Amino acid sequence: MKLEWIILAEGFGTASNGAVTAIGINQHIIVSPTLPMTTKRGVLAHFIDAEPDIAGKELEVSLTVSDPNGKAILANTLPARLSPVPQWPGIPPGVDFFLEIPLRLSEYGAYEITFSVQLPEAEPVSGRVPFYVQGPLPLSEGQ
Repeated sequence: MKLEWIILAEGFGTASNGAVTAIGINQHIIVSPTLPMTTKRGVLAHFIDAEPDIAGKELEVSLTVSDPNGKAILANTLPARLSPVPQWPGIPPGVDFFLEIPLRLSEYGAYEITFSVQLPEAEPVSGRVPFYVQGPLPLSEGQ
């Protein structure tokens, strides 16, 4: 399993055919005049499976959000299962995991979202995406 990419967005929409649309991508700076503040962010990670022998196996999907001190403020692990039959034979199967998460942020600084997938008896494959909580910029004189 290999992580191809991971993006941060404000949220996602899903079409009836399963296509996912990211809404407000690259929203990595959150400006808030006061703390704590509540917001929502979404993470979309695309993994490809270069090894056909893992089709149909259960894997573990984990998401952790860490505050500026490295402390986890949200963590969750869930099981998932890849399709036992590749949809497009001859093309490495891919899987998208997307999740919207409500967050209560109580500090200014750099936060990090870590998204991991672990196959049985293998090391986890992880991706990280940072986001930042900042106070408003001070107005300069004359503005």
